[in-house]
Amino acid sequence: MTSQETQSGSLTRAIKAFEKSDKSDFGIGIEVSYEKNNEGNFEIFCWTSIVNDSLRVSVPSHTFVLPKFHQKILGKGLYLGDYVREYIINNSNPINLQIGKDIRERKPFITNAVRNCLLRFLEKK
Repeated sequence: MTSQETQSGSLTRAIKAFEKSDKSDFGIGIEVSYEKNNEGNFEIFCWTSIVNDSLRVSVPSHTFVLPKFHQKILGKGLYLGDYVREYIINNSNPINLQIGKDIRERKPFITNAVRNCLLRFLEKK
């Protein structure tokens, strides 16, 4: 997926979430994906979107260039989720373990995008 497709996916999720509830003040959509950067390396990132009747805000997270292990998997067109635990199991270096955990859970990217999107949404509201 591209960053544009990921943004579009998060916006679609937010719209559908908002439409499904009559009592919500807004809907939120979150999408995490990977895309090749200008150097040809895959980066992980997240897009978060928030919508209501009068406002649509979409914000990306920071990006992170994936380790070579993950580059090879994505380069083969394989689903990364099937292999992320293998990276953690085969690494004893604390830094690599943390990187593997962040990639597997995606929490830093989601947290970054959600926080920034909420701030922009509330600022514009």
